[in-house]
Amino acid sequence: MVNIETHPALGNCCINLEIPPQIAFAAASKHGMHSRQDSYVLPTLWAIHLYLDPAKLNVMGQNFILRPGDVSLTPQAQMSTYNWPNPCRLLCAHFHVDRKKQSIDQSLPLVISVSDDLGRWRDHMETVIAAGHTAKASAILWTLLWELHDRSARQNPMNDPILERAKQWVELHLDQQFHITELAKSIGISQAYLGRLFRKHHQCSIISYVQTRRAQRARHLLEHTTQPAKVIASQIGLPDLQRLNKLLRQVYGHGPRWFR
Repeated sequence: MVNIETHPALGNCCINLEIPPQIAFAAASKHGMHSRQDSYVLPTLWAIHLYLDPAKLNVMGQNFILRPGDVSLTPQAQMSTYNWPNPCRLLCAHFHVDRKKQSIDQSLPLVISVSDDLGRWRDHMETVIAAGHTAKASAILWTLLWELHDRSARQNPMNDPILERAKQWVELHLDQQFHITELAKSIGISQAYLGRLFRKHHQCSIISYVQTRRAQRARHLLEHTTQPAKVIASQIGLPDLQRLNKLLRQVYGHGPRWFR
């Protein structure tokens, strides 16, 4: 068992953030009043907690020392065991995560601190609780989950700033046909060095990364818009429908019609 005093990327979980979560329950509560330890498992729901007082948590075989301003995320069907040294106030939400076809999971930390922005987080969680089972509550929670993703990415020492600049450039040019030399030149490094960065951090070539991102964007447009596949092909930098069909089959094993 790992004892994590701080909250590095060691304790992560994967979650689909492509569509908003559906809230089943949200509340403010106080624990440790009658029992120093609580355990529970939610078979079909995820849970997010914002802690206002210290506590200890064991989830997915890992121990966390929780401080005010920490947020924990517990996947469905995972046992959580809490130890309460003193009464602990927290804000929580239980929610359902839908999985559609070939969903792209994002890596989020099991525990991360938002103490530098605790006031705003507390306001948002209280709004989620007050809004109940509404689209507004789901939208706010969805935004908070993406914030956890982005915060974790910024804190990850494995993230390379040059690689991040390259990935941002790719995102801004996915609707165009471009050569890898253009990408390398735009951020001021050699193509060979850039290729090594992608292999180190993503275990793939630059071309494979770009093609995967084109396929992911195409799938999103196919699932969430009514645009013709031919138009979508042009929006991801492909010359025709035939190339789009080939790309999607390479990445997902299915052509455009499968996503609608």
